[in-house]
Amino acid sequence: MPLGGHHQKGGNRLTCLDSGASGQGLQPAVHGRIVDGITVVIASPETAAELLFQVRLEGGIVVCARAGVRNTGRESFMLIDTTPVQAQVPIENPDGWLLTGLHSRTPVLVPLPDPGGQVGIHEYGTFYQPDGTGLVFGPVGEPVYYAEFSWSCAEPGVFGLDAVTPMDGVRVDPGETRWGQEVALVSTPPERARTLGGFGRAVPRSAHRQGRAGRLEQLELSGQKR
Repeated sequence: MPLGGHHQKGGNRLTCLDSGASGQGLQPAVHGRIVDGITVVIASPETAAELLFQVRLEGGIVVCARAGVRNTGRESFMLIDTTPVQAQVPIENPDGWLLTGLHSRTPVLVPLPDPGGQVGIHEYGTFYQPDGTGLVFGPVGEPVYYAEFSWSCAEPGVFGLDAVTPMDGVRVDPGETRWGQEVALVSTPPERARTLGGFGRAVPRSAHRQGRAGRLEQLELSGQKR
C-alpha cells in the first residue's frame, strides 16, 4: 500500500513517496508499535521531512490508517495533503458491485468505473454487492479535515482506491509532526458500522439512514426482496 504526502517548501511543491513510486530508493522502516498496529517512517533527507504512516486494527475487522509528516529540517513548510490509503483491488467480475456515496455532497449510486473512469466520494461511502459482500469507508478518530475517496479503473479487473485528506497548506514548523485525517475500511454492512469501534463514533446517524436507504435501493435494482 504506497504512501503519499505533499508539502511545499521555498515555493516548490515536493513529494515524498515510497521507493516503488519515486524510484529514489527510500526505504520504509517500522518506527514504533501501537496497540494492534504499527507506525512506518519513510525518511527523505533531500526534503528535510519524514513521511509517516500508521495502520491499526480495531475490533478485529476495522482497518484504520492515517498519514502524516514530520519536519526534520530548519525551515517551516506547508503540508498540502496526505494519502492514508492507496490500494489496488482485484475484482474478476465487477458486475453487481455498486458504489454508494453517503454524504449529501456526493449522493452517488453507481457501478464500478470502466477502464479510464473514476468515481469520487466525499467523506463516507460503501462498496457492496447485493448479497451484502463489501465494505464501508470513511473518516474516523479525531476530526482533522475532510476525507476524499476516489475509485478508478486502470485496467479491466483491477480497481484503485485512493483516500486523500486535504490539509490546505497548514504550516509545519521544524521539529513538528502533523497528521492528516484517519480513515477506516470496515468489512460489514452499513447498518452495523456504528457499533464497531472508532468507525462507529465517526459516522453520523444521518449517514446510516442514507446507507440503509441506498442498500435497499441496491437490492431493488438487483431484483432481490428486502
